[in-house]
Amino acid sequence: ACNILVAAGAKVIHTCQAGVPEYETTELGTTDPKYQLWLEQVASVGIQNNRTGIFSAHQMGTCKMGTNEFRGVVKPTGETWEAERLFVCDTSVFPTPSGTNPMVTVAAIAHGISQHVEVRFTLTTIRNTQRTHTHMHNTHNTHSTPYNTTHTTHNTTHNTHNAQ
Repeated sequence: ACNILVAAGAKVIHTCQAGVPEYETTELGTTDPKYQLWLEQVASVGIQNNRTGIFSAHQMGTCKMGTNEFRGVVKPTGETWEAERLFVCDTSVFPTPSGTNPMVTVAAIAHGISQHVEVRFTLTTIRNTQRTHTHMHNTHNTHSTPYNTTHTTHNTTHNTHNAQ
């Protein structure tokens, strides 16, 4: 995992191990001899009872909501700026971690974004229904196919090639 952090451009790496200092990366990346010594220290300390903090936190702010694509990943409606009809409605849209349990806030955000999703898809369904109805209405009133071989009038069909 530390190698991935270095490859991704991390400047400083911390572990949750008591007695293991942070490591500041260099331009040598994973080939730096100091990095290799640090990794050996991480492995030798290992995970010790009551000396290694293992926990989970509420992950927040990874898909920040913003007023434009330069200020955030998603719009105020929760829809992503880059992918149409892809909505995010969890603590990812927070600007930063809140420092407290986000239960009530995320419920409110999810409710608000879900209202936008419902309106968006209801309007899309109405528009699609109107287009289909308009297309069906126009097709019903059409008196010939593109090849001029069949005429339709009041639901009766006449084939012009076989007409005597």
